[in-house]
Amino acid sequence: TVGTAGACQTDGGTTASIGSASSAAAADGKSKSQTKVNENPKQLSAQSRAEAMDKGTFSKSQTKTRVQGDELQSRTRSMSHVPGENPVKSTTDSIVVLPQP
Repeated sequence: TVGTAGACQTDGGTTASIGSASSAAAADGKSKSQTKVNENPKQLSAQSRAEAMDKGTFSKSQTKTRVQGDELQSRTRSMSHVPGENPVKSTTDSIVVLPQP
């Protein structure tokens, strides 16, 4: 999963854009992915999820991205599990605060 956002502050206000995508694959198993984008007057947000299971091996990833006011935020969480081993998890956070004009 991946998510990105951008914003531009002008005298007339802030213009924002957001992009998010997901993909999953399994040779002999099941996979699914989805992306949703939501917009309201206070924020623009997107969420992407992907999961795959193949012969007992399981992995999933989720990215949430949002633009709210002068802040851009993206968080990706992923997890994979192989039978007989401990799950491996990771989280990546990115926050950018736009400078005031």
